[in-house]
Amino acid sequence: MLAEESKSRIGVLDGFRCIAVIMVMLVHYTFSYTIPQHEMNLYPYGDRYSGVLLFRMGYTGVQFFFIISGFVIFMTLERCRSIGEFLVKRFIRLFPALLFCSIVTFLFVQWIDPARQVPEFHNTWADFFPSLTFSDLWFWNRVFGHKVEYIDIVYWTLTFEIKFYILASLVFFFKKENFFRNWMGWTLVVLLIHYAFKLVAAVKPLPHMDLVKNTIDIYLFPEYIILFTLGIYFYMLFTGRKMHQGYTWLMAALVVVQMTMLKYQNERIFVAIYIALFIVFLYRPQWLRFLSTPFFAFIGLVSYPLYLLHARIGVMLLHKLGQVSQPGDYAGWYIVLVMGISVVLAYLVHRFVEKPSADYLRRLLLPKKSKPAPPAVPQPQGI
Repeated sequence: MLAEESKSRIGVLDGFRCIAVIMVMLVHYTFSYTIPQHEMNLYPYGDRYSGVLLFRMGYTGVQFFFIISGFVIFMTLERCRSIGEFLVKRFIRLFPALLFCSIVTFLFVQWIDPARQVPEFHNTWADFFPSLTFSDLWFWNRVFGHKVEYIDIVYWTLTFEIKFYILASLVFFFKKENFFRNWMGWTLVVLLIHYAFKLVAAVKPLPHMDLVKNTIDIYLFPEYIILFTLGIYFYMLFTGRKMHQGYTWLMAALVVVQMTMLKYQNERIFVAIYIALFIVFLYRPQWLRFLSTPFFAFIGLVSYPLYLLHARIGVMLLHKLGQVSQPGDYAGWYIVLVMGISVVLAYLVHRFVEKPSADYLRRLLLPKKSKPAPPAVPQPQGI
């Protein structure tokens, strides 16, 4: 009975992924490509929906993804025997779909827009370097000496995910039993460096300040580290580990710091809602059982390829639909149609790329004789 309840509660995470990816899709299909956000309006319905707060704040779905990632990665780390095993499993999970979706997006844009009416959607082969290496544009722009872009705009978040994976795995396998304490310490160090630099920059700007700032922002990611830390903290609570009360107060203080980093009041409200959803998930899971229903579970299952495919392909479809038809009073159905197409494409990638490649790469890259580490047992752990 307890196992079934635990499985049901974990199933809610797919519901969370569903919410996050739909939020991101909505902002890309209603707001991101309207004037002045973009030099031209690419939607057949213009800016009709750009004023809807829910749609406009869709980009906060990324923050929700980062919290979810903190939770899931801690759980995954506990099921791995070494840092190598963990990183290989992450590679198997992320790279095949990314490679396939990058190629599909690149070719689709060339095919559907041969006249280059939307030139910024067209990539060069050099753009595959940052896209397929989960690395930052800033680094590659310095290497090539000219501007390179991601194959799709959404790929920027993967660079922060990968850096979190690497740092979290280093801290975890340094001393597993003290992971949470050590990660909290690392989070505080990052924030201290971030605010110390801001203070120095405000008092007395020094040479190469932009270089230092970019290095801190990109490789220490102070803007997002608290979100990952929140997910780790929620996993500690989920597994029933005992913590000193001071950690709860410290986490509350970090949430306040995170809110000050957000630019807009509405952004703070949405991030607060995501945090509240996790709290309900922990203490009143029965309230969120609807997030384990087939619709949410399915979208959550295909959320990764859906995230990778939806943006440029979806926006180009909307743009072309506007050139061949007039939406009139049915504009909202254009969004539903393109979202549906994106979901179908994502399922096909999941079914015919993600799963087969994962099976093959596991056999190829992971030890054949080693049994998987047993899942973490929720036992109290003093800190």
